[in-house]
Amino acid sequence: MVEPKTIREDEATSTSGLTVVDRQSDLAVPHAIAGRYELRGMLGAGGMGTVFAAFDRDLGETIALKVLSGIREGNAPLLELFRQEVRLARRVTHPNVARVFDIGVANDFAFLTMELVEGESLSFVAYSPLDSARVIEIGLALCDALAAAHDAGVLHCDLKPANVICTHDGRYVVTDFGIARAMRLSSRDAETTLRLDGQIIGTPPFMSPEQLAGEPLDERTDIFAIGVTLFRLLTGKLPWAETVAQELHAARFTRPVPDPRTIIEDVPAPLADLVRRCLALRREDRVASARQLAEALRGAVSAGSRRPIAAPGERVPIAVLPFESDENAADRSLAAGLVDEIGEHLAASAELVVRHRAAVARTAETTSSAPALARALRADYAVTGELSRVEGRLHLELRLVSVARWRAVFALDLDFEPADLLAIAQRAARLVTIALERPTRERAPASGEAADLFLRGRSMYRAFEDGTPLLERAHALAPDDARIAATYALALARRESAADSLAHARAVAERAVELDPNLSDARLALALLHLYDGEARAAAIALRRAHALDASNLDVLTWIGRLLIEVGALQEGVAKLDRALALSPDVAAAVEAKARALSLLGRTSEAVAALHQGRAALGSIFTYAMSRVHLWRPTPETEAEVVAAAAPPFRAAGRPFIDFTLTLARGEAVTDEDLASQAGQFSGKGSPRRAAFDVQRRIELLAAAHRFDEAAAALEQLDDQSFIDLSWIDGCPLLVPLRESPALAQLRRATAARAARVRDALTS
Repeated sequence: MVEPKTIREDEATSTSGLTVVDRQSDLAVPHAIAGRYELRGMLGAGGMGTVFAAFDRDLGETIALKVLSGIREGNAPLLELFRQEVRLARRVTHPNVARVFDIGVANDFAFLTMELVEGESLSFVAYSPLDSARVIEIGLALCDALAAAHDAGVLHCDLKPANVICTHDGRYVVTDFGIARAMRLSSRDAETTLRLDGQIIGTPPFMSPEQLAGEPLDERTDIFAIGVTLFRLLTGKLPWAETVAQELHAARFTRPVPDPRTIIEDVPAPLADLVRRCLALRREDRVASARQLAEALRGAVSAGSRRPIAAPGERVPIAVLPFESDENAADRSLAAGLVDEIGEHLAASAELVVRHRAAVARTAETTSSAPALARALRADYAVTGELSRVEGRLHLELRLVSVARWRAVFALDLDFEPADLLAIAQRAARLVTIALERPTRERAPASGEAADLFLRGRSMYRAFEDGTPLLERAHALAPDDARIAATYALALARRESAADSLAHARAVAERAVELDPNLSDARLALALLHLYDGEARAAAIALRRAHALDASNLDVLTWIGRLLIEVGALQEGVAKLDRALALSPDVAAAVEAKARALSLLGRTSEAVAALHQGRAALGSIFTYAMSRVHLWRPTPETEAEVVAAAAPPFRAAGRPFIDFTLTLARGEAVTDEDLASQAGQFSGKGSPRRAAFDVQRRIELLAAAHRFDEAAAALEQLDDQSFIDLSWIDGCPLLVPLRESPALAQLRRATAARAARVRDALTS
């Protein structure tokens, strides 16, 4: 018997144009299906099919189209069974259910058309344990969805976080109703009900015991899947760690049903007991229906939050507002550094919600007073201050203010030496948390010259200036300060240069993680150094950990979004970038990556709009990014954009390259000398990631100049760089003439395998 393989919980890729999409059958899907559906980009792939965004030419709207794995046009009985399931699923109309429209066949494969739901899958949202109140909210939405489906006679049979979309308007929408059930019903005996071409149909950790055993199913199978989902959302873990079907089935019957409180102690008892009831191995012992489960969840609401919104456990929203200071630049810099330090110390308390410094700065630009700023930030409390200098010593007047009445509830006046600024920031934050009766986590601060160098160097780093020399000196003076080490490593990583420099940066980042494993920036620095060294999977693991430690870290959000886009999860990647840009629209890397993703999806006008929206942040990068969008899909409008962007005061040194790309985009001939000169700028030197990026740009120029043999030869270089940019391979229009190239086919196979490993690391 063929040993069944375990299907990953979530597996996403992305593409556009002609490509091989069904990994189980190597089925080639054309750009347009049945003469009606025009593929616009791949949204995801899993054990039961591959999902595309598709434009319905008849209706003039974008839908989701799922190519069903292993379902051939000639298999009439199976297709009829799917039609029956679609007929049932079409009856389900509910805000928490993605509508199923139709089933079709074309080119020897079957496909479903469904409602396209914009948002992120729940598996991407739940990076770490969620608060009980939010878990109850999600559970109620899932119950409502299942109740509507069960009323229509439809079972899900594959409910899991990856099949739940968190929409931008706050809904939780369940997808893929009826697909797993149709797969199961197509089999003739219990032994084969679990498998299609040797693979498990469904996701074993979320499958009920009766489902794994191939027995008849009812509503309580979906109740079990809800129980597994709620357990994971509460704890960040699965109730049983085994993932192979046989081992999982055995483990459930040899170990008791786990209690989420053994992992997260403060899960309310009513909620924990309810989850365990859902996980009962005998279906007779489970909650009988989705409606009954919803009623029980509503009964747990009163005990449902780990931090009740009322009393001592309340999570208090607080903002540290810009401090007033003397007019000289040095004191303004110290005041800004003091605000950052106090905010970071306050953020270490699990009981406080500290408004991000980027949100404070952005809101302050259009707000005239401190009370108005605090209210615009929706803070309950605000920290205000004034920093002045008297005969070389600094004086801080700090106030903790209740925003509702704008009345000080705590005041602090301190005189200190400039070298003690970090210690003062820690003390001020500690006293604020004491005044609010909230705990905080202490960190031993650096002092003296190291503190001054760190603050100035960090300020330069955040302003995209080279603060590395200052941070290097600070690290030498205080080698055991984790924040100094982490920021120094980030500054070194940004250089992304020679191997010896990266080796030193990695050593510093590893030291920062050793000093404080819970410091998000330390994990971020280590992630970037892994990435630049071509170790994308290790980078993804470190980024996931950094996000779990600080979900509002702009750089972490941006890099997760960039990686998701590269490995094919375009929708989730753009959602992460949008979250970063919502915190601060000035993250240049997020703006550029979002525009690139939109361009790969063929949404050129949206890519141009995204670049314009972030133009101030991009600076001179705007012109180069716009020229790349134009080179990929030239139009008179994008040419006008590039010409305008390249006009003075754009730097003269960059204009020859921009003019060259305009010539290529017009389809005009270029000389060998000009091509060699412009393509030669992309030397392929430096870190593996930098080298790969250079090779990509050189290939684009060669392909645009119709030097396809040279472009194909350059493709072979990418496979040596731990290349993961699957979206570029599938979506860059300049590569279309190379589709039949063996070099591109080989590169795609290797890249798809690497990309899958990175996706797993980001989402598992």
